[in-house]
Amino acid sequence: MVTNIFARLHAGVTTASAGETRELARQLGQALPADTALALHGNLGVGKTTFVQGLARGLGVRDAVTSPTFTIFTLHR
Repeated sequence: MVTNIFARLHAGVTTASAGETRELARQLGQALPADTALALHGNLGVGKTTFVQGLARGLGVRDAVTSPTFTIFTLHR
């Protein structure tokens, strides 16, 4: 399936769950050349962090990936 990831993405993909999003991104992470840079853009809650969690797994990252949005909106009293 990894060999077809670029064709799948070029054709357009809609995932039906967070798990599907992570798996798609994991496959992409495994297939990306080492010098690749990605930029993600989207509204709050569309799945950017979920995507990056899968991407990180595909790249071999084992640390937890969290959204920086929650840090930005943390209220300190």
